[in-house]
Amino acid sequence: MARAVKSQLEEDDDIGKVGCRTVHVESCTPFTLEDLKPTIEPEMDRSIQYPLLELLNAHRDCFAQLMAELGTSKFGQLQITLKDETPVTYRPY
Repeated sequence: MARAVKSQLEEDDDIGKVGCRTVHVESCTPFTLEDLKPTIEPEMDRSIQYPLLELLNAHRDCFAQLMAELGTSKFGQLQITLKDETPVTYRPY
């Protein structure tokens, strides 16, 4: 879990400016029910899964399957305050 202080942007900063790779929704692979399995409850009824899948695919440009589909921002600053200075590491597997 990450904790952070809310970004303090200057009034004249353009919050709406977000740089991203141009990804055409048509070129993105649509989500499938198999893609949803790790993120939904196994007991979820199919009558809920299908509308969810339709919603995700209707707004495919808002969700990323690949890191290459994510955008970036160079605006604003974020300060993260930790409880201690112990480094956090994860093995790359």
